[in-house]
Amino acid sequence: MSEPLVLVDCNTPGLAVLTLNRPQAMNALSAELLAELARCITAQTADTSVRVLVLTGAGRAFCAGLDLKEIGADAARSAALNSAWLTTTRSQRSSVLPAL
Repeated sequence: MSEPLVLVDCNTPGLAVLTLNRPQAMNALSAELLAELARCITAQTADTSVRVLVLTGAGRAFCAGLDLKEIGADAARSAALNSAWLTTTRSQRSSVLPAL
């Protein structure tokens, strides 16, 4: 079984830490990682016991941005991924805070 793309740590009451887990790609946002991250954010923000959601990255980089190797020169796909991400983050009951 492969490593999860997003690690979820809820060991501190009221706090959820989501860690992007693609350190070999400097946590670049692939379509699969974005989908999993959206799922995790939605699940954590739906939990009323979670008051703070921290987003961080495994390895030496927080996030390199969209995975350009995956999307190539497909501007429409890039725009669709960006739009999906914005829709996910804007629809949550609270803000997502990146930890750099």
